[in-house]
Amino acid sequence: MKEKINKFFPVKLFTKNVIFIDGISRAGKLMAASLVSSFQKMESFEKGYIFEHFNVGVKLKKCSANFASAFLSTYLNELLYNKMISRNVNFRPSDRTSIHNFHNPSIYKGRLKMNEGDAVINRLSKQEFFLPIVTHEMMADFDAFLSLNLEFKLIEIYRNPIDLTFSWVKQGLGKRLENDPRMFSLLLENSNKKPMSRFLYEVPSNWKKFNEFERCTYMANSLLKKSIKNHKKVKNKLNIFTIFFEDLINNPHQTLKNTANFLNTKFSANTKKIIKKEKLPNLKFTSNVDEKRKFLKKKINSELYNNLVKLELEYVTNRYNIG
Repeated sequence: MKEKINKFFPVKLFTKNVIFIDGISRAGKLMAASLVSSFQKMESFEKGYIFEHFNVGVKLKKCSANFASAFLSTYLNELLYNKMISRNVNFRPSDRTSIHNFHNPSIYKGRLKMNEGDAVINRLSKQEFFLPIVTHEMMADFDAFLSLNLEFKLIEIYRNPIDLTFSWVKQGLGKRLENDPRMFSLLLENSNKKPMSRFLYEVPSNWKKFNEFERCTYMANSLLKKSIKNHKKVKNKLNIFTIFFEDLINNPHQTLKNTANFLNTKFSANTKKIIKKEKLPNLKFTSNVDEKRKFLKKKINSELYNNLVKLELEYVTNRYNIG
């Protein structure tokens, strides 16, 4: 006899310390993740594209939150299990997620010799450890993310919108959003049954007339506005910590100590070495904002520019009033 199935049932996670490091593209998440993953009891950080994809599916109601939650819970446990035996660990030296850029690579080299099996599960149940995962723009669709009912802490990163937009321009994202296969973006089917990037389903009617600089400005700041709005809506922010990129690069030690306190951990013996490796403090990131502003003013229409400058003023004066 077939059992009646009501819904999917999420598994219990091996750890309560899943840490999402989130923000708009180019906000400084990878630098922050490299630093945070140097804390005590931290695993090397992972990129969380799969969470981003499910978040889109849930938001567009093409995937149930129940299935997404069950799948992602199982995925997290498998990811943790595999990290305990160095399966699927990144050994590519130039990648940020490589163990060669982790503060203690010998941990993963040693795990290569460990047997898999129930002993791994026992180790997972007895040890306390943190799993940092870098995601893009989850705060922009935070209601969908919260509907997954995952147990997590979130570090949300914001950066001066002038610097942010200029970084998008440098990366050529105005051209790449639509058809670069290396973006690995979900494709949606539009009303004409044609494929389109998931980033483009809410763009204005004059999008096609935008030049690449205007596309960067519109998209980066549209996502930013959504993130600010959703961040302010969150009533219980006990599991959310905000980092402002300028604080991280100008005052890294205090910013990271505050972050470690939020996570209930501490600097490891190697954290200060990683800060030095990242060449922090480093004032060059914010030393030429005026030049970037002038550059963008010449490249984008007045409406987009005025909106961008307004956002910058809100950021500089009160950090968007985000606590």
